[in-house]
Amino acid sequence: MAALGRIFGRRRAAGPVEPAPLVVPRQTLDGWVLDGTPLARSVPRADQRELAHLLHSVSGRVDTPWTYSRAAEILLAAGDVAQAHAVTSAWLRHPASRAAEHAAATRSLTRTHERVETRLASAEQPLDVQRANG
Repeated sequence: MAALGRIFGRRRAAGPVEPAPLVVPRQTLDGWVLDGTPLARSVPRADQRELAHLLHSVSGRVDTPWTYSRAAEILLAAGDVAQAHAVTSAWLRHPASRAAEHAAATRSLTRTHERVETRLASAEQPLDVQRANG
């Protein structure tokens, strides 16, 4: 099976990856904004207001899995894998993730978390280790 993983380009993470600090939006008279944060450059302007509200909810530890899922989806579409990992990690650490009514959403977010963690782990490996593995 390990050979198939190498053939199809799948690598297992060497270990858990520490999540990056979650970017917290700033509050202004217009509401929550991402201006002045690293996400202001990477996230399309059309998605920034929605993402700002979602990240505010994530930092406030809201217990709706859709919030975390949607924030991770926008961040992955923008190419910010580290922040998507921080969002999915926040949900998996949340006590509500173990509630029976959130089981399906938690499974989905766990799969997203594992996929993102694998991408981060392979990006952190030195180039000579990547060549030896693949």
